Amino acid sequence: MRKSLLISLMLFPLLLSSCFTGVEGTKKVTDKDVAKVLQQPSGDSHTEQQLLQLTRADSVATWPVGKRFFVCDDQARLMFLPSAEYSTDTLRLGGKSVSYAGYTTGSLLDNNSLVTLQFTDGVHTYSYRTGKELADLHPGYSIPFFIDEDVVNRARQQLDGKTFYIKTRIWYEPENEVMKDGRQFIPVKIVKVEPGNKVYALKLTFEAQDNGEQAMVWIADDTKALRQRSFDALFSVADVRKNYPHITADVWEHIVHGTVQVDMTKEECQLSLGAPKSINRLPNQNGLREYWYYDGGVYLYFEDGLLKTFRK
Repeated sequence: MRKSLLISLMLFPLLLSSCFTGVEGTKKVTDKDVAKVLQQPSGDSHTEQQLLQLTRADSVATWPVGKRFFVCDDQARLMFLPSAEYSTDTLRLGGKSVSYAGYTTGSLLDNNSLVTLQFTDGVHTYSYRTGKELADLHPGYSIPFFIDEDVVNRARQQLDGKTFYIKTRIWYEPENEVMKDGRQFIPVKIVKVEPGNKVYALKLTFEAQDNGEQAMVWIADDTKALRQRSFDALFSVADVRKNYPHITADVWEHIVHGTVQVDMTKEECQLSLGAPKSINRLPNQNGLREYWYYDGGVYLYFEDGLLKTFRK
């Protein structure tokens, strides 16, 4: 009897630790856990990475005189050194092109030779002080408000007229650049490649292959920390649909339009809406309950891996 009582006392703490209400047993989900829900689908990643190199500029030391740059914003005047030739207050270069006219160096007190780049529009010469030595102006170096026209031309040669599979529903109207809801994982043909804006290097206009709808997206160059807007993040060379033969046609149509329905799996929901901002897991005696939270008050509620309720 005493031996049985002793065993019961020893097991009691273990029994307590194995019981939970669903709150006490909640597993903390880290950012890494959220990122691992499912990686963004892709196609031929090697080919996409090669295309990504289209947006890499050459090193300054290799720039030939006459190399062209598109000035995407009038604010470029703020980075030029003052000159008697023009007033920076009234200078308007946005939407025009300038040519590289070489560089000069100046030795400071510490004997560092810092580079000043020269550009011309055929009327005036503009000087931009980089604050760097020539060796530091490596491939990928970019100038504020300038878009390397060689980058645009390379992209035009490689992309114009080609068909890819778009991986984002964030589309823009080509005429006024207003954002609109699009479709994802459908074939589109690139019909125009143009210089972008002060944030994104390229503006790609495309046409949906099924209905001829036209839209555009912005593409970041690979010198900026904007991986979500790089070419390989927005386009796939291969048909993404082929990676998911187990998903029914009805559910895939939801995914294409970015919608969900009850009993979709977590994989299907992530394909449709993207990875959640946060996850809350609440285990109980009947299984695992899981909440996914998105911006704008959107949430999904799963039981044992299937969507049961949602707000969108």
